[in-house]
Amino acid sequence: MRIPTFDSLRAASVESLIRFPFVLLAGVVAALAGWNLVESNPDFIWARLFLAAQLGIALMFAIAVGAETHAWPAVFRYVAAVVAVGAVTAYAFSLDEQFDIVLFTRHAQLTAGLHLLVAFVPFTAAGRLNGFWQYNRALFLRFCLSALYSVVLFGGLSVALAAIDKLLGITVDEIVYPRLWFFIAMVFNTWVFLGGVPRDILGLETATDYTKALRVFAQYILVPLVIIYLVILTIYLGKIIVTRQWPSGWIGYLVSSVAAAGILAHLLVHPMRDNADSQWVRSYSRWYYAAMVPAIIMLMLAIGKRIAQYGVTENRYLLAVLSGWLALISLYFIFTRARNIKLIPITLCLVAFVTAFGPWGAFSVSERSQFGRLARLLETNGILSGGTIQTATGDVSFEDRKEISATLDYLVKTHGTGRLEPLFGDRWARIDTASGSEVDRPDRTRQGGSERVLAMMNEMGIGYVSIWDDPLIEGKNFYVRVEQDRNVFPIDGADVLVRLSVPMQPEAIAEPGCTLSWDNDTQSFRLVCGGDTLAIEMGRWIGEMLPKLTGPDGSTRLTLDQARLVVENEHVRAVVFVETINGQMDEGEIDISLIRGMCALRWLD
Repeated sequence: MRIPTFDSLRAASVESLIRFPFVLLAGVVAALAGWNLVESNPDFIWARLFLAAQLGIALMFAIAVGAETHAWPAVFRYVAAVVAVGAVTAYAFSLDEQFDIVLFTRHAQLTAGLHLLVAFVPFTAAGRLNGFWQYNRALFLRFCLSALYSVVLFGGLSVALAAIDKLLGITVDEIVYPRLWFFIAMVFNTWVFLGGVPRDILGLETATDYTKALRVFAQYILVPLVIIYLVILTIYLGKIIVTRQWPSGWIGYLVSSVAAAGILAHLLVHPMRDNADSQWVRSYSRWYYAAMVPAIIMLMLAIGKRIAQYGVTENRYLLAVLSGWLALISLYFIFTRARNIKLIPITLCLVAFVTAFGPWGAFSVSERSQFGRLARLLETNGILSGGTIQTATGDVSFEDRKEISATLDYLVKTHGTGRLEPLFGDRWARIDTASGSEVDRPDRTRQGGSERVLAMMNEMGIGYVSIWDDPLIEGKNFYVRVEQDRNVFPIDGADVLVRLSVPMQPEAIAEPGCTLSWDNDTQSFRLVCGGDTLAIEMGRWIGEMLPKLTGPDGSTRLTLDQARLVVENEHVRAVVFVETINGQMDEGEIDISLIRGMCALRWLD
């Protein structure tokens, strides 16, 4: 292997600039946007430009290699590039000034779709499977190499800058490091990657290159790992059949991981399928997909059950779509002889783009599902009538309140309040006021979701229940916390403030020589000063408080007044403020497992 000279590197750099000018321009724009994003209060325009330029790198590259391989006239290439610039610019200005799950999920889908487009756009015509494989092998290895160069360069320059700062006393602002990373990741990394893109892409059809390290990785590391995971999944399926227990919630992540690793292994070993000494490749390609069928069925059942119970969310939607895609791809490779590996990136690219937008997309379907679920819960409890929210007149079960709270939290934080406002009619202005937001600022509807949801629940006349809360009934765990301002407590002229916790080691108070400790037997804090003892009976206090919290609204949150407990004798006055308290009530007996709070002590003599 020849070591490249400076002239050859310069020539390769110039060639990449001439061959991919718009790709490098997108990289420069992304780097400049990134530079400004690390300011203390950056304008949202820089976030928009960064996200758009990051998509533009992949889109411009797809256009460039597609134009080369399909011999587009020069004017078509520039027209396509201009249209692409317009598309990513329109995308940038379509973004809300709010970083939320919708923005990031859709951006991830578009990023994945564009990178998959790059994988097959030069090979849209039938055939040329070897060229398709060799092209993607070259891109994959070049990506790894450019990433390695970028990481090493960034690490080396960062150490050099730190040395200048620490050893030479020349101040290097901390903002320099992220800016350096943006330049290396967006410009240097892109330029190095482009320098390794094959010039004659269609000519790769006759190539026979197969890196030995790649073969060893696929044949002796990746494939055995996939087989091990498939065995685990098959045993787990047997356990489900025997015990009749529903699949665990995280089965989706395991099946998805096995599918990704298995398909990658299938693609990496594809060129060996015709070798006389590699007949196992054909067997693997067929039997891998057959072995995946039970796992896919498990995944579909698990997703279906959770959708039936809790409705559709973006994650469940995407998992359901991917499980359907996996099922179709598996059936294709099991029952056909063509086994066109180009179908994998082509169909996945379509899935990524189709599910990102429109009424059939992940976000619209999820919003409709959760809104419909909320409406059914409210109608069942007599809170929604004629399309308008009414104040609850009867008891609403703990589980229904918990589901209503969780669904409102999801809708507000993920999709805003657009579909919820009409349900409250004229009372919406009161909700805006109570949650501290501005009526004429729709861009803020996903901010402060919890406060807004609390205000909505109050308008319904029912208490908010966190997903972490348990019913406050006998034989069940209880979890109670301060409703608001948990870090601000009046101290009533205290002489000493002591942090309370359970469990708690005895806390020595030097003046006037007292000790505060937790007595688990009596469920009390005990303040001992000489021969005098003051008992702060937390068990009895919470036992008296719980019935008050399980009234019609079933609230598990304390107001500041409720969170205050005063105990005193002729020598000392103790004011306890509880932040959080939880434990278990069983047949009237209280067993506190955790307390967080403050104790203000005032000496009376």
